Amino acid sequence: GDIVEDEYSLVYRSRFCFANAAGGHVSARVRADEADGQALLLYDDEADSWDTARRLTSSDECEAAMRAQEGGTCKQDVCPARAAFHPPLGEDSDQSWEVEELPGDHTRPHSFFLAFGNCDGALNVAFDVVMLNKKYGAWGEQFSCEESGLLELHVSFCVLFLLLCGFHTRSFYALRKAQAVNVVISMFTWALFLQLIGLLCGVIHYAVFASDGFGVPGLRDWGRHMDMFSQAAYISVIIACGYGWNVSQRGMERRAKLALSILVSCYVALYTAMVLVAFEALNESPSQSFQSMWSTPFGVAITVLRALSAIWFLWAVIRSYRSENLTDKKTFYRITAVSFGGWLMALPFVLFLSAFLVPYTRIWFITFCLMLATFVSMFITVCLMLPSRAGRYFDVALPELLGRDDSL
Repeated sequence: GDIVEDEYSLVYRSRFCFANAAGGHVSARVRADEADGQALLLYDDEADSWDTARRLTSSDECEAAMRAQEGGTCKQDVCPARAAFHPPLGEDSDQSWEVEELPGDHTRPHSFFLAFGNCDGALNVAFDVVMLNKKYGAWGEQFSCEESGLLELHVSFCVLFLLLCGFHTRSFYALRKAQAVNVVISMFTWALFLQLIGLLCGVIHYAVFASDGFGVPGLRDWGRHMDMFSQAAYISVIIACGYGWNVSQRGMERRAKLALSILVSCYVALYTAMVLVAFEALNESPSQSFQSMWSTPFGVAITVLRALSAIWFLWAVIRSYRSENLTDKKTFYRITAVSFGGWLMALPFVLFLSAFLVPYTRIWFITFCLMLATFVSMFITVCLMLPSRAGRYFDVALPELLGRDDSL
């Protein structure tokens, strides 16, 4: 990248979490022109390091914070950078710099913050920096410690959802052949396949990221949007089933349809804002405290919306259950109350639990739990829509032979 600043400053560029074992590696090629005193600096997440340095208020503090740690002492509660590189000026200033065996403290993972600074004047720097976690091997060294394991997680669930989609496809075509596909079954099919597409996009992005450290950001965002549309469609299926649409009755109340449309529209708008706005803002934020997309205002709003959706669904399904007389339909409402209600409440519950975890385990924990909850809930839904059960649970007419087919 390139940095051009007209006044003295400390400019944040990136953050990377190194595992709690020797093996962290930073290499850089830097070219500095026009201004003397420029430095490439590494700070860690100790209280006297980055969190203090980024709040510089005077030139004396600036000089104290931009010295390398070796031989440096703290001054006015400002401590030196953990490592510093001052590139020479001129046409021949393109030079390499390497820092090995990070972090120095092996008791826990540490986040390191990369910044450029100049206490004497402007910044004019071109650079190429690589940070690696060599402890994780060739397929994991590009990942910061809080992202470690995401590639394997996406691959595992992609395989599971691929099998689930194949399983459901057989059921869907059997129902379609019998002209027994209704709106709820169609919406769920879309939700399931959009979930698979989102996971495939994630697998490709993280596989490329493992080799070059950049991945395919456009495909990553596309995958998140597929996940968003999948969740929106699944919420529509859940609320519709709660009201007994295509289960006990052939439609929903007009007010309920309007409320569902507003709910899904708000969900899509908030999720889009979280992916496109909040995620990029977090990447560019110099904050020392670790944050995920779900800790942003958009993420909090989505979490509240999911909790309200769960309350709405449970109210609707209890009402439908009490007004139903058929045993099979009552069984359907009991199963969906647990499956659908559990999926809707999974997000606020998982985020609550993640608040008690150390920061560098949160992304993996949240991602795993949400993927698992989605898979379990969709697996149960696929089983409810089997040709051998659909005739009992949904308002569809199936030939007797198809209704007895347990092979699927």
